Amino acid sequence: YGSPKRKGGSSASFGNYVLSKISDKGVVKEILHVGESIKNEEKWNALSESIKNADTIILTFPLYWDSLPSHLTKALERLYHGMKDNDNSPNFYVIVHNGFPEPWHNEVAIRICNCFSEKMGYRWQGALNIGGGAAIAGRPLEETGGMTLKLRETLDMAAKAMDKGEPIPDEVRNRLAKPLYPPWFSTVLGGFGWRKMAKQKGAKTSLKSKPYRR
Repeated sequence: YGSPKRKGGSSASFGNYVLSKISDKGVVKEILHVGESIKNEEKWNALSESIKNADTIILTFPLYWDSLPSHLTKALERLYHGMKDNDNSPNFYVIVHNGFPEPWHNEVAIRICNCFSEKMGYRWQGALNIGGGAAIAGRPLEETGGMTLKLRETLDMAAKAMDKGEPIPDEVRNRLAKPLYPPWFSTVLGGFGWRKMAKQKGAKTSLKSKPYRR
């Protein structure tokens, strides 16, 4: 996981779900937290060793300012300088999610990961480009009900391809291009959250204040 949250947040929700759909037969699955590993030399060495011997890598992270979280960028740079001559060429998949309704905000981050994959000599197999990740709020996808029904079906399709070491199918990408929920819902929900927070802070009557207006 590339999330800065200790327990992985929604990155863990997506990653755990996909991993659970990949066969256990003849496979050793390992979950590594980049945020914890980069702060601890022993954990970093363990992470590096696992990556050196991996057949498949699935990197899951949230979008931060059109890019990767800073600690994840630092980790990828460190991996490149320490392992660019490694002969291993694992399949490389990315799951990136954002809090906006539209998935396209992730496109720059995906290109960054593609570039990293090429520089490392990995086999780039594509990305799961997910919008509306904030609605998951770190919950297991199985517990999110009908809201993520179509999303789970799409992730099931992606997991089948990953299980075979194949690229993410075009059908999966096309399905993920559709927002998890309509954009107007984000505006309504955001306004509700803003008013709730203002009330908690005793600023409900000041929301429309314009103190610097002349």
